[in-house]
Amino acid sequence: MTKGICELCGSFFSPEHDGNKFCKLCDEKMDTYFQRIRTYLETHRNATIGDVSIDTKVSLKMINKLLKEGRIQVVEDGVSVKEKEEEWVLTEKNN
Repeated sequence: MTKGICELCGSFFSPEHDGNKFCKLCDEKMDTYFQRIRTYLETHRNATIGDVSIDTKVSLKMINKLLKEGRIQVVEDGVSVKEKEEEWVLTEKNN
């Protein structure tokens, strides 16, 4: 059986599918963080990345991991979280 190293916590794990980068615990954490961000953006559509990080208690490191995984995306005016047909946008800065 193939062993992987979790990109988040560094522990060894047995990937359920090819391409799994995270152990089960960290994968569940990422889902929780994603849902927290998604829920926050429903009522704070023009929040900055910093606002989202502070208000949701999701670290910038985790937001960057979600970006890298494609769970949230950089768009022309900031970052968006896409799920179904809805889109919530994070701006990079408020000037």
